Amino acid sequence: MTYLYPKEVIVIKQGKCVVKPDRNIWLDIAEGYHEQWQFPNCLGAIDGKHVLMQAPPKSGSRFHNYKGTFSIILLACVDANYKFVLVDIGAEGHNSDGGVFKNSIFGQSLEKGTLDLPCPVEIPGTTKMLPFLFIGMKLSL
Repeated sequence: MTYLYPKEVIVIKQGKCVVKPDRNIWLDIAEGYHEQWQFPNCLGAIDGKHVLMQAPPKSGSRFHNYKGTFSIILLACVDANYKFVLVDIGAEGHNSDGGVFKNSIFGQSLEKGTLDLPCPVEIPGTTKMLPFLFIGMKLSL
């Protein structure tokens, strides 16, 4: 699957570039999860990863993480083929994945209900209406 994004949906804020999928793109992503992984109504898998770095001068403990090293955090949401859908890069290593998510454009948009997510649909083979969801680690918000 290839996703084409018009330039007008790219949001640039404080050096972060986030592509904001529309309802049709979310439905394509969900179809990919259903076809490839037999997981209906999934809009993406979310996780964070610490990227090791040398501490910037005079940064104190801002980038110091729980493993005792220095890092920035890459938080990503991927489709069924592991392609990035949304990313947040550069949070200081002392933050938790949940804190990074909560403060990201993605997390704030999800909280505000501005992600243009699809409405709940009937799960194939049932009469149950279920909402779309994201899978990932437990986020301590």
